[in-house]
Amino acid sequence: MKLILKIYFNIYRKVHIDKLIYYIKYINKNKYKKFIILILFPKIHVMILLVFNSSSLYFKHTQKYSVFISNTSTLD
Repeated sequence: MKLILKIYFNIYRKVHIDKLIYYIKYINKNKYKKFIILILFPKIHVMILLVFNSSSLYFKHTQKYSVFISNTSTLD
């Protein structure tokens, strides 16, 4: 999971991937079925929308590029 996130955010450097992974783990730990986090990075002008729905995870940003990651329960 970390590798996938690093590949995805490789285009936008200086992004705190560990913090993002922490949020994902926190949400999965508390077993939220549907949860939305909006993260704005002003320095790189990227808005990332994370939609958590059971075992799926969607990444979207302002340039309409999206990545689908399944099985978010296995984050290690």
